[in-house]
Amino acid sequence: MPDENVVVVVVVVVVVVVVVVVVVVVVVVVVAVVVVVVVVVVVVVVVAVAVAVVVVVVVVEVVIEQGKGVAGRVTATAVEEEYEEEYEEYEEEEEEEEEEEEEEEEEEEEEEHLSTQRTDPTAL
Repeated sequence: MPDENVVVVVVVVVVVVVVVVVVVVVVVVVVAVVVVVVVVVVVVVVVAVAVAVVVVVVVVEVVIEQGKGVAGRVTATAVEEEYEEEYEEYEEEEEEEEEEEEEEEEEEEEEEHLSTQRTDPTAL
């Protein structure tokens, strides 16, 4: 029969080895869980930052496009106003030219009338 002390020592050693193995496994599992949590947190942060960047870029592009639209409308309005002013000036010039032509025609008619009165005694 083996000595009782040897059996107790073997049992104690086996229990210690089992406890050490269980502790090591628990530590490895805990470390793995912590690593997974850290990786998940990092991924969430990276995705959040990426989404924020995309949102900012889209908003900036929309603002720029709206600005271009506003600038385009402002430019179109300015061009339209300038065109209207030039057209009004053109109309005024046309009216002045027509008035001058009418005056010239009236003067020519008067001159013709006067010249026929001078040369034709029966015109009276």
